[in-house]
Amino acid sequence: MGNQTSLKQMIQGMALIGPGVVEGTVTNVAPLEITLANDAKMILSANSLIVPKHLTDHVVDANIMATSLKSKITLYMGLKVGESVYLLFYNNGKKYFVLDRKG
Repeated sequence: MGNQTSLKQMIQGMALIGPGVVEGTVTNVAPLEITLANDAKMILSANSLIVPKHLTDHVVDANIMATSLKSKITLYMGLKVGESVYLLFYNNGKKYFVLDRKG
């Protein structure tokens, strides 16, 4: 009876992968690419990444010194090459949400 696969093993092999958290490293910023820490061959492109606003360069309105003076300020919060990030994967590992920088 050699190497028979049980019904349980077959079903587990076909099961969808649930969401989880992995680490990655930013390897390019334009376009954004992140390489998974545990699999150097797995390079995520901008198509599969969702980046929240707090991890991008963006402009905000600000009051200056509690006066009625308003100004726009640019926050340079974008990801940089070499930074480590935490990623939430979902949709059977097809989409990745960048949670935050590591440390």
